Amino acid sequence: MKKYLILSLVLAMTLGVSGVTRAENNGNEQEQNRNQVQQDRKDMRNSIQDAREALRGDIKGERRDLREGVRQEREDFKDGRKAEFEAMKADGEVTPEERATFKAGLEADKVALKADIEAKKLSFETEVKTRKEAFKKETEEKKSAWREEAEKVRTEGLANAISNIESAQARLSLKLVEMSAAGKNVTTAQTSLASSKTNLETAKTKLAALTIPTTMTAEAFAAIKLSINDIKSSLILSRGDLNTAIKLARLANTPVVPASTTTPPTTTQ
Repeated sequence: MKKYLILSLVLAMTLGVSGVTRAENNGNEQEQNRNQVQQDRKDMRNSIQDAREALRGDIKGERRDLREGVRQEREDFKDGRKAEFEAMKADGEVTPEERATFKAGLEADKVALKADIEAKKLSFETEVKTRKEAFKKETEEKKSAWREEAEKVRTEGLANAISNIESAQARLSLKLVEMSAAGKNVTTAQTSLASSKTNLETAKTKLAALTIPTTMTAEAFAAIKLSINDIKSSLILSRGDLNTAIKLARLANTPVVPASTTTPPTTTQ
């Protein structure tokens, strides 16, 4: 009886306390990783939003300055030509020929001024388009880098989960060998453990096939999420089989208390 109690205690300490501790540590680490990923995503979105608003503000201010400059340029042109004509009149009567020459020059200057203004507007809009495209490209690069880093965190988390399950499987496997040598029937526990190992190998194969592209597109990101969910499903099955195997091992290791054969005392009448 003492031997059975010791075996039961060792099994509980090895598979129970150690396993729970590792599971809790791993769960805390994964929760921290998820929280960090969410915070990083929030920070990135805020950073992009701030940069977008700053760019819009700069462009709006520069467009306002351009319009004001164009307005001032037109006013200066108008005032300058008016002053020039007034100077001509101050020098004497303006002949029809002088008036026609002035008018022809004025029309030519108007065309030149209009062309100059249109060129400035076109140049400005071209620059705005270039800056917007550069911002969009930079934003996509930041998003791609973040997605790549986030998926690395996730895949590393999967690798840690696999490692933890493998360690628990190895400890249980050794314990089942000891129990079998002690005459315990551990067949059902071994069957569940074998199923756990099979599912874990499936998860490992899927994880090995998972690759993170250098440039992260929306399609690639969606495909990676599907692959990760598939791997998680295999890990859940593996962990479930492992927990079942542990429970079966504990049951197999529970000593059977024999029924009492003591003859009950007889009563005297």
